[in-house]
Amino acid sequence: MNAARISVETAARRMGVTPMWLRMALRLGRVPFGTAVQMPGGRWSYYINAERFDRWMAGLDMGGAGDAAKQAGA
Repeated sequence: MNAARISVETAARRMGVTPMWLRMALRLGRVPFGTAVQMPGGRWSYYINAERFDRWMAGLDMGGAGDAAKQAGA
């Protein structure tokens, strides 16, 4: 398994949500650490970047202008 990605199940467990909740959030683009793609035939494929997920869980990768200040220690 590639260390740069984590499974939906692992991420959901760490977030305290169900895997289906996280899949829907990925499909709708509601979380900044991953994406979902509908493959031919209708099946969905999910990708969660482990580093961005960890940063998001720590409150450091929220996608806002304050991210740079948090990273700089301000």
